[in-house]
Amino acid sequence: MGPQFPNWLQTQTHLEDLDLSNSSIRDTIPEWFQNISSHLRILDLSDNEIHGNLPRIIANNNTGNNGLCGLLLRSCETNNKSNTHVGDNEGENGIKGFSWFYAGMIPGFVVGFMGLFVSFHYIRIWRVVYFEMIENVYTFLTISIIMTFARLRKKFF
Repeated sequence: MGPQFPNWLQTQTHLEDLDLSNSSIRDTIPEWFQNISSHLRILDLSDNEIHGNLPRIIANNNTGNNGLCGLLLRSCETNNKSNTHVGDNEGENGIKGFSWFYAGMIPGFVVGFMGLFVSFHYIRIWRVVYFEMIENVYTFLTISIIMTFARLRKKFF
């Protein structure tokens, strides 16, 4: 058994941030840890050998702690530690690097884009205003470019 959680932590009930990363702690989460975790916003236990149930997940980085379990981590009831590495970017379905957020972006873009153009098709005033705005921007840019070239031509020639 290596270094354990410091005893002075037992009396700290109003900690907001706690960084015990790279502390070479080899211990299980003690029961008194629930008392100090009630006010924690950030808890970093990374790169230690800590096992046990986190009372409530507030950790933002817990890589290297295969034994941690709790809310948003692996279930504390499972004994299979072969696939419980907290640092792996692996979802529930086992696809490495897969995120439902990014998977939803493509259909969301397509639906939004189609919604805009279907609205242009059925709502005449939107279509007129949109194309007038495009024409005004085109006219503004064209005149700005012509005026800039005219000023440069007058200045240098």
